[in-house]
This record gives sequence, C-alpha cells and structure tokens, in this order.
Amino acid sequence: MQTKFWTIFFLIIFFPVGLFLMWKNKHFTKATRVIITLFFLILILLSSCCNGVSSVQKEELIKKEQKLNDKEMELQKFEKELHEKEKELDKKVDEYEKKIKEENKKLEEQENERKKQEELKKQEEQKKQEELRKQEEQKRLEESQKQETIQQSNNAPQKSYNFKNCSEAKAAGFSNIRKGDPAYSSKLDRDGDGLACDK
Repeated sequence: MQTKFWTIFFLIIFFPVGLFLMWKNKHFTKATRVIITLFFLILILLSSCCNGVSSVQKEELIKKEQKLNDKEMELQKFEKELHEKEKELDKKVDEYEKKIKEENKKLEEQENERKKQEELKKQEEQKKQEELRKQEEQKRLEESQKQETIQQSNNAPQKSYNFKNCSEAKAAGFSNIRKGDPAYSSKLDRDGDGLACDK
C-alpha cells in the first residue's frame, strides 16, 4: 500500500483513500500534493453547489467516511502485524547468527586443541628422538671406551708365569686357571679341558 501505484489507483477509483495515502506516504512533492488536493476539493465544492447535499447523500457520505475509517484502522492493524512479524524475523536472524558464532567458536577451540595436541605429540617425539640419540651416543662412547680399554690391556705387557707344577701355582694363589690366562700352561692342564690346576 506504500507504492505510487496504489495511491494513483485510489485517486482514480476512490479519491479520499488516494489523498490519504498520498499525504501519508509523501509520494509526490508538496506542491503537487496541494494541487491534487485542491483539485478534488474544487470538484467537491462544484458538486455541492450544483446538486446540493441531500440528507441521503450525507448519510452515504457518513457511511463512506466510516468505511474509510474502518479501512484505515484495518491498514494500521495490518501495518502493526507486519511490524511485529519483522521483529520476530529479526529476532530469529539474531538467534541464528548467535548460534553460528557459537559453532564457529567451538570449531576454533577444537582446532586450537588439535594443534596443541599435535604440538605436544611432536615435542614428545622430538624428546624421544633426542633421548635415543643420547643413548646411542652413550653406547658409542661406552663402546669406544671399552675398545680403548681392551686395546690398552692388549698393548700392556703381560706378565708371564712359568709354574713347574700345580703345587707351585697354587702356592702362588692360582687355581682353576683358564686357557688364555697368562698363568695358563698346557703342562698344568693334564686332562686338556682348558682349565689348568682344577683338581
């Protein structure tokens, strides 16, 4: 009812409604509205002067005015309902936007938590690799030290023992002498089992 079409339509069909809509919605310039209103007033005055206004016509006019008032009230009621519906729609839109923001916030928190977990896992993996690397270095260091110890023991002059018999060896504190020991001698290992002076 706020378009120029309806204003022009009612100006042609039923001008009071058209005038009301024209002044209410300000579709035309003020000068144009004044000219159109004067035009219809002149028509009314001319009609009154020529024909007069009978009591029946007055009643009809009153009825028309009443109908116009009723229509205006209906229009106002309709506008009020539209306004309330617009408010409801705005409220629903706000609620929907709020839900979207909350969902986005949850998704962002989940993404941050996932990144945090990945970072922690990465740090743990790096820590494990670092520990493994240190263990390997420690093992290599121990192996190196062991090799150096063995090499030093191999390079060190070995004391040789030349016992005539097991009695002499036992007197010197040797018994169960294994093969490879500096005090080992095949003549002390009578049974040839690789263990001298074991009896």
